[in-house]
Amino acid sequence: MKTKTIGKVISLLLCAAVLIPFPTAKAAGTVPAITGETSRVTKEIRLSDGTNTGVVHTEIKLSGYYGNNRAVNIAEGDLSNTNLTLRVINSGKYMVSAKTMKAASEQYNSEHLGETVLASVNGDLYMTSIHSGSSVTKKTLCVPRGILMVDGEIWASAQIDQENLGATNAEQGTPAGLRPAFGITDLNQPVIGTPVISVNLSIGGKSISADGINRLPAMDSIIVYNHRVNSSNYALNDAYEVVVKMDEGSAFTAGGIISGTITQIYPAGSATRPSLADENIVVLTARGSRVSDLSSYCSVGKRVTVSTSVYDKDGRTELWQSVRDAIGGHFPTIIDGEENIINDNTYYPTTLIGYKDDGTVALVTVTSTLDKSRAALKMSQAGRLCRELGYNSVFYLDGGGSTTFVTLEDGTYTVRNKCSDGNARSVIGGVGFVWSDGKVCMRQGELSYIDSPIDLSDVSPEYVSGEMMSDLMCDPNNVSLAYNDTENALAMIVNTSTNDPYATLDYTPFKNVNAQDYKYVVMKVKTNITENKTATVHYACGADTGAGADRYTSTTIRAVTGWQYLTFPVDGMNGWSGSLNNMRLDILNSGNMNPGDTVYIDSVILCKNETEAINVKSGWKPDTACTDYAERVENNMVTPYFNMGDTDADGEINMVDLFGLKLYTKGKSTPDAASSYASDIDGDGEITMVDSFELKYRINKGYWRIESGRKTVISEMSPEYMEGKLLERIVRDPNGVKLSYNDSEDAFAMTVSTSTNDPFATLDLTKLERVDAEDYRYVVLKVKTNVKANNSFALYYACGGDTGAAEARSIRETLYATNDWQYIVFDMQGKTGWSGSINNIRLDIFNSGYMQSGDAVYISSIALCKNDAELSSIKNGIIP
Repeated sequence: MKTKTIGKVISLLLCAAVLIPFPTAKAAGTVPAITGETSRVTKEIRLSDGTNTGVVHTEIKLSGYYGNNRAVNIAEGDLSNTNLTLRVINSGKYMVSAKTMKAASEQYNSEHLGETVLASVNGDLYMTSIHSGSSVTKKTLCVPRGILMVDGEIWASAQIDQENLGATNAEQGTPAGLRPAFGITDLNQPVIGTPVISVNLSIGGKSISADGINRLPAMDSIIVYNHRVNSSNYALNDAYEVVVKMDEGSAFTAGGIISGTITQIYPAGSATRPSLADENIVVLTARGSRVSDLSSYCSVGKRVTVSTSVYDKDGRTELWQSVRDAIGGHFPTIIDGEENIINDNTYYPTTLIGYKDDGTVALVTVTSTLDKSRAALKMSQAGRLCRELGYNSVFYLDGGGSTTFVTLEDGTYTVRNKCSDGNARSVIGGVGFVWSDGKVCMRQGELSYIDSPIDLSDVSPEYVSGEMMSDLMCDPNNVSLAYNDTENALAMIVNTSTNDPYATLDYTPFKNVNAQDYKYVVMKVKTNITENKTATVHYACGADTGAGADRYTSTTIRAVTGWQYLTFPVDGMNGWSGSLNNMRLDILNSGNMNPGDTVYIDSVILCKNETEAINVKSGWKPDTACTDYAERVENNMVTPYFNMGDTDADGEINMVDLFGLKLYTKGKSTPDAASSYASDIDGDGEITMVDSFELKYRINKGYWRIESGRKTVISEMSPEYMEGKLLERIVRDPNGVKLSYNDSEDAFAMTVSTSTNDPFATLDLTKLERVDAEDYRYVVLKVKTNVKANNSFALYYACGGDTGAAEARSIRETLYATNDWQYIVFDMQGKTGWSGSINNIRLDIFNSGYMQSGDAVYISSIALCKNDAELSSIKNGIIP
């Protein structure tokens, strides 16, 4: 888990426990509303046999902020359902073959028995004749720009600098730079990072570093090839190539080692080139300055070992070492809730992939609703859109004419978006949700590495402390950013000789403010510079998202010891109106700066008038100043994963856990931090015999299988009988009611929290074992109420393809005003929509008349009964 940069709050992961998989698919949550939304259609994707997959497709139409005539297609899936995963949907056996995503999805199914693509989008951009021209290859070699991994095998490492040497566009001679990627581990954990593949050759005991796997045979490089690149790498005749017959296959894997014997050498100038069709050979190709690195040591009969390793520039190396499928693209738009601001205002069809705080994964495209239109999303808008959708981290795949969104419906694939070429473009790869008839993995890995953003939506940005800035600064240019505990301030440290050091302070996480309400921006700073410099603030408000040459204000930062105040007048400045989006802080903006030149920023304050600006120097802070930021950070740390009741952390809850808990209560054994959490069953902060009794009861009843710090997972439980404690964990989305467990009544309490005529909450049955509604005639509730007059109790049910409440799918019975327990029996026989798997039941506890705060219904149990005999048993206290 990423620790917060303020350096004051340390969060300990108490346990790296994992989750027991759902027995059936759990549908993803509701997609939040988007600015400018005019309509939406939502539908869960099913297999041809009607199986619910939990992957939900939502199509939203937009008009306004993001542009008119826009369509957003979203497919969301919860990978804690281990029948579901993300896969690279490659267009064929070789990465250079090209197909539409519709055809690639169909082909994937035919080649993977028991697997079905549910929804897919285009993936990485790829090299064209711009890079793979006549000075590089005999024929265009369409390898991807970024890393490509398929089922644990590395098909390609990322683009290298040498590939730009012969480019015919503006990239010519420029560094390729780091290529971020999206990956999914073998435990269904989504991750975004910057993986770097290292390749080492050992030839006759001599160690040689190669430049890449299945890349272009570029000048001054050594590239290692296998059959995944197709039958040829199209290398020019000046290449020196070595054929190695491998002992056991030619697959490259992270941390893998393969060995073989040199069987043939093609010196520079050879008229023929080696074939790559044999799946048991590897070809080493060198050009230019690197030819001698191979030719000096290679000869027929020598042994060659190829070893590969992966590390992540962004610090999640351990995850990337277990990545099963990975695909590259352009760049992240959000990482750990922090927006990557891209100042590109060109409208462009867009393809995104990302995940939420809880690990839910989404595929997203934004396109026009008009034929052959490239008007879609600005790159500068991508971050805001993803934040509105509630995503934690999002990666920008390829866009433009490649953008394609495909879903399965009634056994066939349909392209859901308008493609800007008029028809879907053939691409060399994509990514999609895949349903497996068998388990992808036994359980999903822990998600504590996902660092959720701090919610500052209720905080005014009038006062931003150095602590807050440490988490809000982005896009550093020639500076490093760090919180300095000694100065209690954000340090901006120049890290290279430059005349342009800066970073951007992002204001979008805060409560919206109007820039024109403030006349001054004041900063409290300290510096180690030896001569005065100019300090400049570039601001972006309203529709502006990045620095503009005509939107700035400057003052002098003095070479003095101690703290000083920089006052920037902004009243009436060009563009200083509308919501404040960000400020680019060019704190040292004149002359060349040297590494180590530093500015410490204690705070940035927005002042409404000159009096406030003057008073800042005397320690004045706005009344709205946030003084609990450190506490917010601490409370926001990712909840450690622990399995409630799993005292021995083996992933199961059984009598062994009960025995361990009894040892703790008797003082014969001392629990560690993780076991303490797992043993405190009643959540009162102590481990007592009450916890032992509670755990024993639940083990015997089979009600409680596992609870994690993030989500409740209940394995193999039938909803035929749900008592109050279970209801507490599966009732959600309250409207006008407070949900709690009432110890006195030993029941689940739904208490009206505000005067309303519509109090309700929803019973989510997707968390339990799947059952078919038509197998049950009655829904029976054992309830008690404190109201003084009879009322109506309504059930709204959603089964099969239905996911929400509808009047046509509802039934009502009388709730009697009595202090005794009563049974409310709903006869479902013949009711509209009562068929297929039961997804949820909305409990409208008081469905007639206006209710007052404090009116309550206590629910002891809810039972599903197949017939009159079972109904009679329930009323007599006999449970299934």
